[in-house]
Amino acid sequence: MAVKKRATGFIANSKWYLKNFRSNTIMEFSKNRDVVCFSPEDSSIALQVRHIPIDLNAYSVNFYREARSFLSVFNSIRKSKVKIVFSFNPKTNLYALISCYFLSTPIVINISGLGSASKLTGITGVVYKILFRFFLNKAEYVFFQNNIDRDICLTQFLLSTDRSEVLPGSGVDLEKFSFSSEINSSRTFLMAARLINEKGVVEYLNASELVSKIYSNVGFKLAGVLDYSDRAVPHNIISHYEAFSWFEYLGMRADIDQVLKEVDCVVLPSYYPEGTPRSLLEAAASGKVIITTDTPGCRDVVIEGVNGFLVPPRDTEALKEAMEKVINLSDEKLAEMQANSRKLAEEKYDEQYVIQRYLDVAEEILAKKSKK
Repeated sequence: MAVKKRATGFIANSKWYLKNFRSNTIMEFSKNRDVVCFSPEDSSIALQVRHIPIDLNAYSVNFYREARSFLSVFNSIRKSKVKIVFSFNPKTNLYALISCYFLSTPIVINISGLGSASKLTGITGVVYKILFRFFLNKAEYVFFQNNIDRDICLTQFLLSTDRSEVLPGSGVDLEKFSFSSEINSSRTFLMAARLINEKGVVEYLNASELVSKIYSNVGFKLAGVLDYSDRAVPHNIISHYEAFSWFEYLGMRADIDQVLKEVDCVVLPSYYPEGTPRSLLEAAASGKVIITTDTPGCRDVVIEGVNGFLVPPRDTEALKEAMEKVINLSDEKLAEMQANSRKLAEEKYDEQYVIQRYLDVAEEILAKKSKK
């Protein structure tokens, strides 16, 4: 297959991520470029561009397994002959950075939260930090999703300030996630996230149970695919709550924009190293009151008392109290806060701005390279 001079690669640790978080970006690039996506294969997900599967496990720390993953990433990028690579997740960021350095291919990475890799300890953590510090500075450009992560990389990893910027998360499709001023007759809460402990799933479930014992006209929903890593919320905990009439486990939903129309408030009690959580951006665009933790990335999507409430991480009692605040809002105040969420999304998180920055940076890098 002939490759255009402007061929662009996108690499992530899952096909699901590319489909759900970067689909509009990929399609915009494909209008004038060949686009190649790299990720582990997932036959249940179809991308509208060329896909090259890579042998990668996002959670593995086994040396031999990781050596094989790196070689898979290196060889896939080499054979594709793309002229520039965009990478999005901690492990693919590192492996793509190293690969592109030795292949002399420009790379732009997106640090959407420093992720679990930032918490590695022992020799694995030391090696990761040394490699990341060295190769991060070989990137042509680095996008961040919050200022805290950028400051860490500027100070600890000595990243150059003129080759990085903070984007408003991954942005959100304001047309797909639309706003309706209709108020539901009862208060319904939703948490949509990976079902791992650090997302605060157990805190959400415990707070929901406490609230359900006080208020009868409330409902709680949980969306997300069951996780099988050592970070997973035990499946029997989810099963336990499914027995209650006030709780509904939705599993993984491709139509989360429709699910959001059925709820009043979105909750994310995360203490994970987030960038700017996409679920909160979708909640804001859909005009929902937001409850989340006062942590980097999460706090950026909430103006306290204006469109939501912030709580300390791992604090079930504070989470319960925030839920009660939403339940006790008048319909008028609820409508006002929901409208404020939509306004925030329109003013700060429009996906079109994010996509345009990717296009602009790609043009600048390729133009500079063509002059050499």
